[in-house]
Amino acid sequence: MSSNAELRKWLVERNVFPEALEWLGDRDIATAWAECPNPKWMMFVLRRSKMQEKDFVRIACKIVRDLTWDHLDYRSRDGVIAAEQWVTGEKTRSDLHKYIAQSVDSFHEQPRGTLNSMRAWAALCCVCNHAPSDGSLRDVIDTLSDASRDYPAAMCKVISSLIPYSEIEEFIPC
Repeated sequence: MSSNAELRKWLVERNVFPEALEWLGDRDIATAWAECPNPKWMMFVLRRSKMQEKDFVRIACKIVRDLTWDHLDYRSRDGVIAAEQWVTGEKTRSDLHKYIAQSVDSFHEQPRGTLNSMRAWAALCCVCNHAPSDGSLRDVIDTLSDASRDYPAAMCKVISSLIPYSEIEEFIPC
């Protein structure tokens, strides 16, 4: 990335979130990636990368582990673990069906609209790999962003720690 002006132009051409442009200020892209406060903005970039479905699921699982693990029951945790094992090739998609059912049960036992129900839903999103390829991560981000004001910045830290700017730099051709 050669300049902030080129980054701004690239973002405007893609109809990026107006508030992202305002937040960007004079940051360069590497700094913006490291300091980003909104995981939906990061998803904008990740969707343009060469990440595969398993990469998105890996990030979704890490977010759920880091931010909600202590609040999940064993069924939701087992679902996340199974999704992680699918990412590493230890489980197949068909192996996940049992864990999806367990995660659904866990979600339905939570009072609707509570923080714990949203956490359980986020865990379920990890194990329910669905289209498009970024669906699991997108749903985890949407759910946890709605759940608490504390989650968006924490999710950004998880994403930038797993996917450093050097891995996505080539997909922002300015």
